[in-house]
Amino acid sequence: GGLGLMRREWNAQHQAMWSRWGIESGYSS
Repeated sequence: GGLGLMRREWNAQHQAMWSRWGIESGYSS
């Protein structure tokens, strides 16, 4: 998105990444 949404989009992407890694590692968030 734009400059105003950059942080929100970054957070959304990393939340998805951490959630995926957690599941693969055997953890749930």
